[in-house]
Amino acid sequence: MEKKATKKKGVFYKAQDYANLWKRSLSWLIDLTVLLLLAGALCYCSFYLIEEEELALKISFFGSVFVSYVYLAILKSSEIRTLGFRISDIKIVNLYGDKPSWATMLVRFLLLSVGPFELIVDILWLTGEPTKQTLRDKYMGTYVIKNHSKPCGTGFLRNVSLDFLGWHLIFREVVFAKDKEIHKK
Repeated sequence: MEKKATKKKGVFYKAQDYANLWKRSLSWLIDLTVLLLLAGALCYCSFYLIEEEELALKISFFGSVFVSYVYLAILKSSEIRTLGFRISDIKIVNLYGDKPSWATMLVRFLLLSVGPFELIVDILWLTGEPTKQTLRDKYMGTYVIKNHSKPCGTGFLRNVSLDFLGWHLIFREVVFAKDKEIHKK
């Protein structure tokens, strides 16, 4: 299961600093509402302003995908954050405690949009994970934490393989300090 650890250290947080299921669910609900309102407004404007129905449909679809990407990838990882993240007072960071790259957020968005990880599987996985990471978070090396959380320690990164629902996944995770009580506080 384990492979060679890398030399650069990642960070970990206290257990209560990771965003739990309820905070993340609230955030998802709010962000979904915002996206539906934005997509609805885009569709209404497209069909109102463009007479050709097929063109209006294409603009509505691709515009909604683009707006979703900007909102769920670019805005979510910025200092501004999404409305759901702001109200839930959470943010997303990488394994080093930094803002994730746009490329990381793009792939994370695609994993949510087209799979292979479905939202329900992500939610179920989250409930049993000590770091409250979804499969997308694990695969992309991100944590969703409370906004003002500070790392409580560092650990080496290791490559871990996971066989899940027919998928063979390899991802990196932080090896917690020998004194695991730090992580539990």
